[in-house]
Amino acid sequence: MGLFDRLFSFTKEEEVEIERSVFGRYSDNNKSQFQLDEWTKSKKLYEEKKYSDSIVHFFTYLRDTDMGNVVFEKNDEVTTFYIHQGSKKIKGSIDQNCLKAEVSIAKLKKRSVPVMRKLLEKNFQLYYSKFYLEDDKLKLKIYNNIIAAAPSKLYYALKELCVHADRLDDILVEDFEALEPEGIDHIEDCTPEEKQVKYNFFKYWVDKTIAKIENLNTDTFTIGISYMMMNLVYKLDYLTLPEGRLTERLEEINTIFWTNMKEIPVATRNYEMLKRLKELQQWKEEDVKRHFYKAKHTFSLTKPTPFGNVVETINNTIKNMMWYRENDHNDIALEMMEYAFAYSQFSFSLPKPATQLFDILMHVNHNDFYQAMSYPDRLYDRDTKSFYPDLIKQQIEAINEEHKGRYEFLKIDTSALDFENLQSFNFTLLLQITKLDFRKKK
Repeated sequence: MGLFDRLFSFTKEEEVEIERSVFGRYSDNNKSQFQLDEWTKSKKLYEEKKYSDSIVHFFTYLRDTDMGNVVFEKNDEVTTFYIHQGSKKIKGSIDQNCLKAEVSIAKLKKRSVPVMRKLLEKNFQLYYSKFYLEDDKLKLKIYNNIIAAAPSKLYYALKELCVHADRLDDILVEDFEALEPEGIDHIEDCTPEEKQVKYNFFKYWVDKTIAKIENLNTDTFTIGISYMMMNLVYKLDYLTLPEGRLTERLEEINTIFWTNMKEIPVATRNYEMLKRLKELQQWKEEDVKRHFYKAKHTFSLTKPTPFGNVVETINNTIKNMMWYRENDHNDIALEMMEYAFAYSQFSFSLPKPATQLFDILMHVNHNDFYQAMSYPDRLYDRDTKSFYPDLIKQQIEAINEEHKGRYEFLKIDTSALDFENLQSFNFTLLLQITKLDFRKKK
């Protein structure tokens, strides 16, 4: 048995049985110890000039066994690999001399100067990969001499290729009539029932937020309005898992708030964000639904951050929330407490225990959505305003148990949670999150 065969006994027919959450952006910040060891081996072998061996260990590091996002197929002297990233399936090959990877972005129905100009602009922005035209197919590719394929360089080269391919395919097709979709046969669609549930809640949350904002005094509630709109963006992103143009629109709304903060007043930024939300509100049902589909990912869109930054965001938001809570604007206070953690979940690649706790926070606050999505556990009943404390504590204790081998000092104190009402529960859970200690065992 050869090197590739020993390390990659899996094939594209392999069944993946491990369940993973259906919510939230993919994070590659939670590699197993085995994967981390493979990364170390890859670097060591590269330094020893064992380039082919180094690449094999690199792909073992890259592969998420929960998702089956990377597949190898050994054929004589050439190994073919596939990498999944959102709507795209990247195909590559490795031989003794080079590594190649390419992906079809779109099909050109007719020659178009605007399309060519757009791709030329994109090529200037890319560092490792390049757009090119092969017959009538628009592709993105990289080519690396195996001697130059250091693990860190290879990681960023493949990430650039995969992320840009996934983000640009839908957008380019929608922007240019000369293009049509290409290379999407592998995409697994959501069931009609799941799409309907996601659309119904998408529409409900957008309509509810806009109606609430329009009934508020924009001078008195300027900060609260900002929090409400940003939290809406993060909630939609996490729970409905949109792809393509819909994701881009949500990110644009978020970017408005954080751009030129010193020069542009908050009220002006709120106005622009609300205008974009109203545009989103007018989307046809079928246009929203087609951005809901199942996708595998290999690279995260976000980067890790020191957990102290997460804690700082929570503490600052809680300070800003107090006025709303003390003045009985509990609905806005709830939005702000959800934002306190949602911002980091949206913006960064968080450790797995943090994401699991965020999911509990969302499950409690949006139990109706989780029930509609066929989740068996009920954590909160909005009609009776009652919690299921034993089940919530059980899920949190399971997080403690799952990660005690990796994070020696990680411990969420479930006895400190207050189940009097949603405000109290969110507040005490957030306080526990600020105390999380992610130091690892030595």
